Amino acid sequence: MKKILLLLAVVFATATISEAQIAAGKYMIGGSANLQSAGKAWQLNPSGAYFLTDDIALGGDLRIGDNGAVFFTNLGVSGRKYWSILDNTFLYGHAGVNFGVVGGGGADLILYPGVMYFFNERLAIDGALNGIGGGGIGLSLLF
Repeated sequence: MKKILLLLAVVFATATISEAQIAAGKYMIGGSANLQSAGKAWQLNPSGAYFLTDDIALGGDLRIGDNGAVFFTNLGVSGRKYWSILDNTFLYGHAGVNFGVVGGGGADLILYPGVMYFFNERLAIDGALNGIGGGGIGLSLLF
């Protein structure tokens, strides 16, 4: 697991080719990983999106994890609306639906705000407030 996370960090860190940050026609890949030291719970959250306009992206999400009792896999669709607040910083609203595939069925509606900061033209860090007392930090790469 540590080797995979290190490899992802190196790939994201070496992406320095200049392009516009977010713009219509761009693709974004990203994700986050959540580990809980108190138990054996973990979760991987890769995602991808396509910018329909300069401030609206439509994409898909995959959530794979183990909550300590059940291994689960969820697939989802999502959309984001971005607002530029500084040269390299954007606020966004995220809305989506996740469907349980393994470890429980049903669908979950996902709504949360977030902020994205670009280190360069392609690499960004993404912080989200997902639910009461929850959230996370992830990396995103645009191309």
